Amino acid sequence: PSDWLAEWSKPLPESQWAKPSAAVNELSEHLRAAYQRGEKFIEMGDIEKRFGVAVPTASQQAYPTFPFRANARLA
Repeated sequence: PSDWLAEWSKPLPESQWAKPSAAVNELSEHLRAAYQRGEKFIEMGDIEKRFGVAVPTASQQAYPTFPFRANARLA
């Protein structure tokens, strides 16, 4: 049934978008400032410790990026 895929693929209305926490917004501001100073993310280390911001854990698990990988055969 192709109808379910089209329905599932419709974007959510903005009112249903997830909102970042205050901690995530604070960490984003620290990172933005670091980028403007020319720092590279890969060289920053543990950014939560570095900037003293504790980001809460997610209330649900993220969707796996490669759900098929566990069943992939190695050649």
